[in-house]
Amino acid sequence: MQTWVTFGGGAAKILVPRGNRKKFEALYEEHEKDVAKLNEHLTKIYDGIGEKNNNAGLAREAVHMFEIAQDMDKTRIAAFHMIQGANGAELEELPIPKK
Repeated sequence: MQTWVTFGGGAAKILVPRGNRKKFEALYEEHEKDVAKLNEHLTKIYDGIGEKNNNAGLAREAVHMFEIAQDMDKTRIAAFHMIQGANGAELEELPIPKK
């Protein structure tokens, strides 16, 4: 059985157990929002480099990024468990959103 989901990894297609489409779409949307949040914090770090006495501010942004990465891993695990429970299930292909 061929199933996979790669959020943001350039997958050609996403195959999910039939009936789980909305759940996977919600997970994908959550992932995309988290990527945008990471980019915002990364921009703040980049913009703050070179500022005097800014170590604490940069560290706060790094902590926010770490927390977002933990949330992203929870999303990844939820997707994995959905696929893992699909052994023998009929699959459907989800369109990959174009950016």
